[in-house]
Amino acid sequence: MNIIGYRDFVSTILMESKASDAFERKVATAINDMHIEGLTAERPTVNTTYSDVRCTYKDKSCWIEVKMNKTDNLGNIRLNFIGGKFMPIHFEFDDSNKFVSNKIEKPLGDFACDRINKNSEAISWIDGLVDYYNKVIYPTTDRTLKANRKNIVLYSANPRAGSPKSVYKKSWGKTIIITPEIMKGYILSKGSTKYICKTEEADLGKVVRMHYSIGKTEPAHFLQCGKEDFYRLNERESNPLGIPNFPNIPLLDGEGIFNFRIAFRGGIANPRGYEVMLEIKFKSAASSVYSLFPESGKRNPFAQ
Repeated sequence: MNIIGYRDFVSTILMESKASDAFERKVATAINDMHIEGLTAERPTVNTTYSDVRCTYKDKSCWIEVKMNKTDNLGNIRLNFIGGKFMPIHFEFDDSNKFVSNKIEKPLGDFACDRINKNSEAISWIDGLVDYYNKVIYPTTDRTLKANRKNIVLYSANPRAGSPKSVYKKSWGKTIIITPEIMKGYILSKGSTKYICKTEEADLGKVVRMHYSIGKTEPAHFLQCGKEDFYRLNERESNPLGIPNFPNIPLLDGEGIFNFRIAFRGGIANPRGYEVMLEIKFKSAASSVYSLFPESGKRNPFAQ
């Protein structure tokens, strides 16, 4: 990717982020516009282990996850492949933004890895990568180590976490790091398809509810999806703020896709890194009779 193409790529990411931030603030504003005494909503500056909007009512608080539409990715999980299996990874940093350690992300990460590690399509994909390395890359190196399922490492790159070699050199001994260039060559050899495997999930709502109500630093209780639908994520608490006459919001429910793919940082033409990403999206989701936006024509759950 040339410098102009890279700038366009970065600009697109920044515009998407700004649009998402603006929509999250609109959700907070929609709640504050109800003018309920003691109720406030804000879009705080926190990391991605928290949801998007925090509501406070008197001495209680809860979180609302916000998605711009029903086609948004519902889980921000990255995987590594180490020791012959996929593992969920969550990067940890200290206050100075310095990489500290990798932390397994639960419960969605465990669920995802259980799926991909048993998937025959994914197993064949890894076997194909091993075969590609030994036939195409190995003859051009001076290494005596050939690739197998146990010694290759797929590292979901994060610019702040340092290079794969610096992270894994001491921890994993004799390994073969699959670099961005090697991954690029393998993907191109497969006709440019970036998917490792594609699956469907009949009860995707349950998986997503589990992720946001258990897998966050503080649990999310509700989800505003676009301007149309407001859902409950927590199965046990229907009124976490204790607001009088608060309605029983329907639980998020639906069917969808549960896919795994490679995403290149900077584009496949000149990749600066790559990530093994989980793609979770609804194909069909039950509608809610509630929404925070009046233009939806639905009832605002905070209306008194």
